[in-house]
Amino acid sequence: MAPTSPAQEGPAASALERISEEIRTMMAAMATKADLLILTTTIQDALRAEMAGHQHGGDDTGRPHPGPGAR
Repeated sequence: MAPTSPAQEGPAASALERISEEIRTMMAAMATKADLLILTTTIQDALRAEMAGHQHGGDDTGRPHPGPGAR
């Protein structure tokens, strides 16, 4: 009967399976890091835009504050 699992095929096949699993794990980790980088960049961009709006005055609606002495 033909072997059905890497362990039954011998040490080389078993090692190949372990290496393949390690590569899959590393690729998943890289994808996760890329996703986190995109998320972090998006958050930073949003915060910069928010802070830019506050530096020029204005309220949460985006309208500028009236000048000094305004009623």
